[in-house]
Amino acid sequence: MCIRDRKYLRLDIELLYYRMKKVLAAATRNLEAPSSGAPNILYRDIAELNAKIEKMKKKPLTIFSDFDSTLTRSFFDGKKANNSFDVVYITPIIPEDVRKRMYEEALKHISIIYDRAVSREKRHEDVLPWWNSLHAELLEQKLTKEKFREIIVKSNFMFRHGIVGLLKATTEHNVNFVISSAGIVGIIEQSIEMLKATTPLKDPLYFGTSEEYDDNGVLVKFKEPVITTLNKSSVITHENCPFVKKGTNAILLGDITDDLFITEKLQLENLITIGFFNNEAKTSKEEYVKAFDVTIMDDGDLTYVTELINRIYSDSS
Repeated sequence: MCIRDRKYLRLDIELLYYRMKKVLAAATRNLEAPSSGAPNILYRDIAELNAKIEKMKKKPLTIFSDFDSTLTRSFFDGKKANNSFDVVYITPIIPEDVRKRMYEEALKHISIIYDRAVSREKRHEDVLPWWNSLHAELLEQKLTKEKFREIIVKSNFMFRHGIVGLLKATTEHNVNFVISSAGIVGIIEQSIEMLKATTPLKDPLYFGTSEEYDDNGVLVKFKEPVITTLNKSSVITHENCPFVKKGTNAILLGDITDDLFITEKLQLENLITIGFFNNEAKTSKEEYVKAFDVTIMDDGDLTYVTELINRIYSDSS
């Protein structure tokens, strides 16, 4: 190959790289909601919170977070935003009759999750058939990670504003970021990968129902145990999270009070809990404020969490 050919080959490669970056950047922008202004924040006990923060200063930190309606928006542009379940109910990639069956099954079981007059263990047993039926339907569709990405792009799925800033802060301070979700891990992983496409970020750790793909990249199995909204703590253990030593400090993010039990099997020194109170919340605002150290109202953004991490790692009080 002559020097002239090499020159044009290099230019072609650079042009292709530039075009790919533009496409990926557009996908990232589409996945992070714009800022809606400073979030409205309520505190259970500000003095107690400040004392926790001081105890956590400059010490190893882990973030445990739910995914749907916690890292993602519940509403966007006045409409219900899709979560990692909803996207499969609306995508044209899946036949309409299958989507209808999955949605009808969801309607039968969704109220069980929020019936706190019943124990978490019993509610988990009662909703497990729903999760199993959903998984069975998805396996029939021969989905791939590329299909999951396409499903996301064509949906109304949106991260809360500030998600990239939060992931940057965990990367900068080497904070382990654990996502514990009952959602579809393929959707969750691909949505995070789209954020990472244009920004170097540390990989979160995913704890949900594990998926198995064949040599052709087709989803062929959902592994046991099946993780529902109500048994996330079953996989959040010291054995599965060896980086969480006894006495580790943590921040927990969730959108329902049952998320407060995600870390119940860990021996933590200090834990700050942050609840995202959405307009569709099944619990009253007063109950949220009583349950969480910090409550972020009205589908607010993630900037407070980033500021909290930076405060913990700063030299000033």
